[in-house]
Amino acid sequence: MTSSESEIAAALAVLRCYSGSSKVSVRHYGRVSTSSADVDDTFAQFSGIPPEATLATVNGQLRLRFTTPVPFADRMAEDLAVALARLRVNPALTGGDILPEPATERPPNRWPSLPIEADQSIPAAFWAQVDSDPSRPALIAGDVALTYGELGARVACCASLLRDVQPGQRVGLLLDHGPDTVVAILATLTLGGIYVPLDPRYPRARLAAMAKVSVIVTQSAHRDLAGQLADVPVLDFADAPVRADRPIPRALEPGAPAYILYTSGSTGTPKGVVQNHRNVLHQVRLHRTNLAITPADRVSVVSSFSFDLAVTDMFSALLTGACSVLVDVRAAGLTGLADALRRHRVTIYHSTPTVFRYLTDCLTPLPDLRVVVLGGEPVTHADLERCREHMPPQGVLVNGYGATEVSFAVQNHMPMTAEDIGVLPIGRPLNGMHVSLLAADGSPSAVVGEIAVSSSYLGSYADDPDSAKFDTDHRGRRRYRTGDIARRLPDGQLVYLGRRDRQVKIRGHRVEPSEVELAIEAIPGVTRAVVTGVEHTLRAFVTGNELRGDDVRAALAHTLPDYLVPTAVTVVPHIPLTPTGKADHTALLALEPPSDTTPPPTAGLESVIAEVWSDVLGRAEIGRHDRFFDVGGHSLLAATVHHRLAKVLTRDIPLTAIYAHPTIATLADYLRTGGPTTATATITDRMTRRRQRGNARDAHRRPT
Repeated sequence: MTSSESEIAAALAVLRCYSGSSKVSVRHYGRVSTSSADVDDTFAQFSGIPPEATLATVNGQLRLRFTTPVPFADRMAEDLAVALARLRVNPALTGGDILPEPATERPPNRWPSLPIEADQSIPAAFWAQVDSDPSRPALIAGDVALTYGELGARVACCASLLRDVQPGQRVGLLLDHGPDTVVAILATLTLGGIYVPLDPRYPRARLAAMAKVSVIVTQSAHRDLAGQLADVPVLDFADAPVRADRPIPRALEPGAPAYILYTSGSTGTPKGVVQNHRNVLHQVRLHRTNLAITPADRVSVVSSFSFDLAVTDMFSALLTGACSVLVDVRAAGLTGLADALRRHRVTIYHSTPTVFRYLTDCLTPLPDLRVVVLGGEPVTHADLERCREHMPPQGVLVNGYGATEVSFAVQNHMPMTAEDIGVLPIGRPLNGMHVSLLAADGSPSAVVGEIAVSSSYLGSYADDPDSAKFDTDHRGRRRYRTGDIARRLPDGQLVYLGRRDRQVKIRGHRVEPSEVELAIEAIPGVTRAVVTGVEHTLRAFVTGNELRGDDVRAALAHTLPDYLVPTAVTVVPHIPLTPTGKADHTALLALEPPSDTTPPPTAGLESVIAEVWSDVLGRAEIGRHDRFFDVGGHSLLAATVHHRLAKVLTRDIPLTAIYAHPTIATLADYLRTGGPTTATATITDRMTRRRQRGNARDAHRRPT
């Protein structure tokens, strides 16, 4: 290979990398006209990228002309020099081998370098913060405010309650979203245990499938439910001592498991994802550094502790010396969340886009809010505009992408001053996360393909550590194939395009429609079920004898969380098929949803309530006896109805009223009385007891 050929090959490799296209080619090559016959000047023109690039050697200097953002120019120059040096050593190199890493893994990385090895455990990092400044605010939840010293004291008491837990044992945490959960998590980890969040609002059958634990910690209100989940000891949080000596954190290897979170499984059984201490600490360092989290920050914890967003938020604050602000949206409502953000001067907010969109309906500008992190679902231009309305000009929107198996893998930081662009990228890979795009056959794809994450910081499945979802990349690194499809932009950023399979996201939760289908087909009388995702909701189509859609939905609430219960269930005589013999989802979606509305609302208060319901639920007709949660309602929509009704009627309404009075008629009757009555309190108490016994309808009515 001549000198000129090496230069062209090196330039071609770099251009293909930074353009994200394998179609870049040499369009023209020739000598430069000069007056000196002994100067070997050459000129090459490349096509396949806009605008065309040129490479020239003039008087011994190599000049590459290519339009790219300024931050990437230095990186390109470095890569060109590396490519030339490699070709001089081995002229036989071709394609992606010319660069140190394949072009599909070479997006420019703007994140700062971080030490990525950690021998510290999570509890050791927490107790170091306690020792650093015990008087610093650590945790705020409602009327509870704890310093690091006070939080440490509570952890010590809980650890005393859990003193028989051995390293590696699973500890189920059947606790409400609040300070007790944080305390129990830290106590479990201090003893070397593995914490398993168990949301009390999940159906009993679902919790039982997740409760593969050695002991369950719960609160008095859930003690009966805890005893029905597994044949293991049940410890009541109220039995913890008032004071206890500080425990000595058990010695743990960095690879020791820290927690297990359950996601939807295609086999009909939830999958447990295990993450170890080393992986969690790596994510904390990434989050802390990329968001510049300091002890002065106040970080929201809005998501359920069964969701990895809450893990990132809690540990990023508590292992940095910042303050965690917990808000249970299901109890406080959107108005309560907005009030907490303002009252506690939250600086970093994190939730799914769905929660954020509902929240902004009742939010005023927050001058202290400097970062909004949205993840779990695609982020839109409208979300960026919402941020601009409620954040200071120097604020930043962070679009995060990841999965429970990898936590955050990709991020994109968008300042409020950013120009509007055609798409909102999910960003670039974070340190320690190598992202490649794969074609359908598993080969590397330069522009569009399935997102595959290679890293030393991947989780595993609790009962299937050798799952086919994990494999090994060409460098021997462990790799997770996400099933998500993305496109690589010329500047190296990724744009999310959708799924390669049927998996959908419902309010930030991963949902396998096949899990819902199996649950439906287990209902007596059902012969076939097809479930499909439509605009962040699920619709089910079933065949069978003497079936009603509402009865199917009610039966599902025995076994599935409400985000897995389809919004609409349509009974059909048969399932239409495609020419290849598969269920024809397009034909099914063309069918009209079932219409079993009850008599219309009466004039006056019922009409006002109906108008709010119709607007929130997106339904033109709602009967006065239709149950809110049977016509598409869920916990976030209930919170939205709660806020709007309070605003329209200019009166305080408890969020629990939406659950206790789930029809327009009963809610109107309740509001006419002017507030709760003794009878109402009795009904609410009965609902709570029935929900704990696994009552189908009431289990579906609980917020998620």
